[in-house]
Amino acid sequence: MNTLSPARSGIALSGTLIVAFVLCAIAQAILPSAQFSHMWLSLFTAAPLGSLIAWIEGIIASVVVGFILGYCFAHCYNWSAKHGIK
Repeated sequence: MNTLSPARSGIALSGTLIVAFVLCAIAQAILPSAQFSHMWLSLFTAAPLGSLIAWIEGIIASVVVGFILGYCFAHCYNWSAKHGIK
């Protein structure tokens, strides 16, 4: 039976969310009037978009949320695999 490492899954999702946040923040900086990235950024920070504090809060929130969700995902996956749920 293959299992997922909760810590590795958490780290992987944290990295993915950081990349998504940074790409959206760059898109917002290049095209500030476009609305396609503002909602994603607002999920992770309430600071004014484009400010240094928004970058810091967004990256920290991405790490924390990503790790918690990745850990939970791996735990649920391993539990369902152990109990034969297909």
